[in-house]
Amino acid sequence: MKKTVLLIFALGAYASVSAMEFKAGYAQTDITPPLGVYMPGYYNARYAKEVLDPLKVVCIVFSDGKNTALVMQVDTVLMTDDIGDEMRRAVTKATGVAYGAIMIHSSHTHDGGHLAMSRKTGTSFSGHDMDEKDELYLKMVKSRVADAAVNAIRDMKPSRISYQRTVARRISFGRRYIMKDGNVRTNPGVNNPDIVKPYGLPPDEEVQVLRIDREGG
Repeated sequence: MKKTVLLIFALGAYASVSAMEFKAGYAQTDITPPLGVYMPGYYNARYAKEVLDPLKVVCIVFSDGKNTALVMQVDTVLMTDDIGDEMRRAVTKATGVAYGAIMIHSSHTHDGGHLAMSRKTGTSFSGHDMDEKDELYLKMVKSRVADAAVNAIRDMKPSRISYQRTVARRISFGRRYIMKDGNVRTNPGVNNPDIVKPYGLPPDEEVQVLRIDREGG
């Protein structure tokens, strides 16, 4: 039995890996915040009042037989570099994977917990300072990030990797437009008659699809 994992990446360079040595693993953990936690991402203060869908950390691990690398996605609007660094150090401590071989990024959901506070500058993306609930949530997320990494490594199996380029229409779009009054506005409204043209270059819709076929499911 084979299990196939499809990933979509922006175009980039990928090193070739021997099919005899290449392994991949996958894991995810739940990081749904408790009710009452602040949710950044809007112009007004918002706090979690209900749960529609679970939020997660998703981890994929790759190994060429000598080196191991992790790619992790956290369901939150954004993370500051120093908060991301705390998570990477937690993963290194739990797994031994080199700090520089861990990529952690945000899914950019606007309905996630507050991980956008800079320890170095004392500032927050949304102007909301982390309170006790936020600190407890961050502590939980760091633990769950490490758990996802450990489980993904345990899940590693011999795999085959391939990729191809294609076009994904409407995968992204520009939100800034030049208006008739000469100003540049963000999200001026669909079919707004005062729009002259988009501001900047059109989005690049070419993507690279990475396929991983794993032996044994």
